[in-house]
Amino acid sequence: MIWLPDSYLNLLIEEDLYLIDLTSTSLELNKYSGQLLAQAKKETMVAGVEAAARMFELAGVKAQILVHSGKIAKAGETLLKLEGRADRLHAVYKAAQNLMEYSSSIAQRCHKMLTKARLGNPKVELAVTRKHFPGTKRLSLSAALAGGATVHRQGLSDSVLVFDQHREFLGGFEEFLKFIPLLKERNLEKKIAVEIS
Repeated sequence: MIWLPDSYLNLLIEEDLYLIDLTSTSLELNKYSGQLLAQAKKETMVAGVEAAARMFELAGVKAQILVHSGKIAKAGETLLKLEGRADRLHAVYKAAQNLMEYSSSIAQRCHKMLTKARLGNPKVELAVTRKHFPGTKRLSLSAALAGGATVHRQGLSDSVLVFDQHREFLGGFEEFLKFIPLLKERNLEKKIAVEIS
């Protein structure tokens, strides 16, 4: 599980609702209550539904998860049922919808890749790395895990991974070899890997 704190989810809400929802306020939607059903457009591996539900809860909306992340939903199946004031439903729904759609797309892609790879080797694992759109690491890794992937490297602090560009600064591969004892000494509990191109 990747931790998605409320502070992070509030930032996602604030990207869209940074001051006021002019439409809902102008229409006085705070006087109305409603229900919203989040449904799958097509069969997909679900991801992000727990985070979306929490976003609605932060806005004072009651959320009921019907299909959890890591499960396959059929086309038209309801993933999330929401009840609350109409203005609060409108305040969060687009950000939550985007979160679920992008997360589910990542999960679906990981699931498909892993399913195809396991036709050749049932024990194969799909490992994801740090290549994601900036600011989306928590969501991207969470979605990849929902799709069945594992995390190879979350960031620069996980392990020592020496690339060509590191070795260039040191004068090449032969010079780099002199630094191996130092790397081991400074990183007693960390994995040290060298990428060879």
